[in-house]
Order: sequence, then C-alpha cells, then structure tokens
Amino acid sequence: MVNITNLLVPQKKHFGLSIGRTSLRGLEIDNRGKIIHGGEVTFTTEIFDKTGSVINKNAFVDALKKLLEAGKFTTRFVAVAFSEIYVISREQTLPKLSYAELKEAISWHVKDLFPLPESDLYFDSKIISETDKEIRVSVVAVPRAVLNPIIEVLLAVGLKPLGFEPGASAISRLTKLPADSQALVVQANKRGAYVSLMEGDKALFTTVVNYRADTFESNFKQIIATIEEMTNFYKNKGLLKDKLEIILTGELANSVLVKKFQTAFKIPVSMLKLGIDKQEYSKAFAMATTQVKPPADPFTINLLPVEMQNEYDRDYQNAFITALFVRTAIFLSLLLLFATGVFLSINLTKQSLDRDVQNLTNATKTQNRETQNLLQLNAQAKNIITLAPLRTTPKDKILTLISIVPPGISINEWQYDDAKQQYTLFGIALRRDDLLLFKQKLEATDEFAKVNLPLEYLELPQNISFSVTFLNKK
Repeated sequence: MVNITNLLVPQKKHFGLSIGRTSLRGLEIDNRGKIIHGGEVTFTTEIFDKTGSVINKNAFVDALKKLLEAGKFTTRFVAVAFSEIYVISREQTLPKLSYAELKEAISWHVKDLFPLPESDLYFDSKIISETDKEIRVSVVAVPRAVLNPIIEVLLAVGLKPLGFEPGASAISRLTKLPADSQALVVQANKRGAYVSLMEGDKALFTTVVNYRADTFESNFKQIIATIEEMTNFYKNKGLLKDKLEIILTGELANSVLVKKFQTAFKIPVSMLKLGIDKQEYSKAFAMATTQVKPPADPFTINLLPVEMQNEYDRDYQNAFITALFVRTAIFLSLLLLFATGVFLSINLTKQSLDRDVQNLTNATKTQNRETQNLLQLNAQAKNIITLAPLRTTPKDKILTLISIVPPGISINEWQYDDAKQQYTLFGIALRRDDLLLFKQKLEATDEFAKVNLPLEYLELPQNISFSVTFLNKK
C-alpha cells in the first residue's frame, strides 16, 4: 500500500559509514546502485580503548571532518556500522507473539541475557525464524558508554545518524544466501578478524579474533583455530548444517587468502560479492545500500537510541504536515485560478453568442425571401428522403452473391456499375477447382448472367488472384 506520507515528504538520502578500530570509510551510492562518492581516513592515534569507549574525541572529530572533505558526500544523513568487538549478541526463543508484543517480551529478558543493566544498554532484536508455536530471535546490545560518544562526535560534525548496526549484521545482507543455507563469513583485517556464522541474511553469532603475533601466518593459524572451535561448538548443539561455505571479506581479503582457506578446510571458499573491488569497504557498502528501518522493525537490527528515533519521527511528521499544507495551498490556488479562467471564458463566449444571435436576427428580418426558398428546399429534401427507400439497389443481389461464395474463395474488392447493371469481383482462389466452382454457381443462379472469367486465371493450380464480371438478369 502506498504511504501518503512518503509521497508528500521525500525519503532521507544517506551515505554508509564504517567505523573501524583503525580507520573510517564512507560510501554514497545513487538510485541505480552506482558509487558516486567515497573516502577513507586512517587514524593517526588511538581513538578507542579496549572497551570501545572513545578516548580521544578531538582526534575522532578531525578524522570525520577529513573523511567528509575527501568523500564530498551530498547528504548529512548517515547509516553507521561499527566494530563487532564492542557488541554482545544472544539468541532467544520465545512463545509465538505478535510483533507488537515481541519488543516488550524481549525487554523482560534483557537482564538475563546480558551482563549489564538494561539502563546501560542500547539493544534491538530481529526475527531469525518462526513457527506456529515459537519465535527465534537474535538480540543485539551495545553499551551506551560505547555508542553515546560516537553519537556526540557525529552530531558535532553536523551528521545525522539514522541507524547503528554491527558490521557482521550489515554484511549478512550482502551474502545473498538462501534462507536455509549457512556460511562462515570471515572479516580478515589488519588489527584482528571477525568470524560470523550466517544463516540466510542473518548473523547468528560472531566471535572476535584478536591477533597475538606480528606475522600473518601466526594470525592465520589463530583464525583457523577459531573457526574449528566455532564449528565444533555448533555441531555439538545440532545447529550446524552439513553444507557449509566460507565467504571472505575485510582489509586483507584477496585471492591468495582464498586459496589458503581452501587448502585448510577443503570446502568452498569465495570472496564476498560486492559492487566494488575493494573488500575493505564492505561494511560501508552494506550501510550505503541498506534501506534504514527504525528500531521497532522486527526484521532488522538498528541500535539507534529510541530518543533519536522519536525526534526523527516528530521532525518527519512536522515535515509531512508542512508539505501537506503547502501542497494544499498550491492546489487551492490552482483551483481558484482555474475557476476564474473558466468564468472569464464562459463570459466571453456568452458575449460572442449574444452578438451572433443579434446578427442572425437582423439577417432574418432582411432576408424573408431567402428564408422562404430555404423552407421550400427543405420540403423537397423531405420528399427525397421519403422516396429514397423505393430506389432500386443491388442489395439483394449482394446477399445472394455472399451465399454462393465457396470456402476456398476470398473476395477482396467488388465494384458495381449502376448504368450497365454490371458487377466486377476481385479476389484470391486457393485452388483452380474452387474458382471453377464459383463460376458454375454464378451461372446457376437466377440473379446473374454473362459470367466472364478470363481463361488466363485458370492457368495456375492454386493461390490464384482473379477478377470476374457478370450482369444482373433483366
């Protein structure tokens, strides 16, 4: 169903922002999915501590300003993906509830799912699967101490965040997995890696790999060990499907790394399919291409604070009312202008008709004789109309002619000479026999005489274009 609010108020255009542990990346796409603006800024100093809290707001602000200058984004609205290392995810199975009741039911379980009080968290959930009796949901939470400083910095540089999402949740939309398929998505970055179990377009679980060595070979072995531990855990729980693949993305993702994973696991390994070549932009690309849904949506994750969403809703409603008022005023003005134009047009037409009536009245008074002649002519015309049905026409002959045309004959044109009482028919005969049959039927009727069919039309055995003439019998 078309939402009238969306028709009156344009939707917010946004760009995607990925906040990593060492860098910022942003992308903006057009309506056709083509990248039109983008940029990357590497942090020159530590911005976040081990808990994810911002420890250097000034440096964060400077980095964002550099990104905005480099990216030349056309909008201040932004959808943000941030590092999974600061996020807590849990699965929860609940009795079958309506979507309206689901949010309230989850809030009752938050204190049991996470180690922090509900007042210290921003949380959201999305449905993983549902049956007639129960709903399986993924609940995601982030400490307010992590997200609030990020929001402050975004607002300080003039950005308006529409949504916050963990990187794994954002990337899950890009995997394009069938609903019943699973994959391990590995984000291999310079400072660490993330391994996520995906089912369909949903991230079920993400584990963080913090590198403990300086060499990539050692770190790669650490990723392999994490994957093996993760798959064994889910196999023992009976939640891992037989067919599994690995999808690779991140700053270090390349064809060489794909081969290393294939050698290690002997299962299908591929790169995440993006509309761009650089895998390090996968999170920013996912956020740029998403249609941002509010936190109340049961099928997406958006950790945007409810207070900000309420503020956006109020602004949106005010914009709707303003747009409705302006468009109503324009419509009424156009309607008034149209009515005025119609009135003036009718008035001018009336004046013109009045002049014509007066001219006709004057002409009638001075042309009585011509009027009498016209009346006499009109009477003669009535006599002609009365006598017209008595005029002899070939109508009955034509009906007879139609009744004797064989199936193999197509008549394309006919002519009638009233003075000579002569008919001429033009057509096509499928076979010579059809044409001869037609000639015989014409000669056999009591209506026609002197049927003339030139012999040259009988030379061809089929598909014969012909003409035949005949007269009315006296």
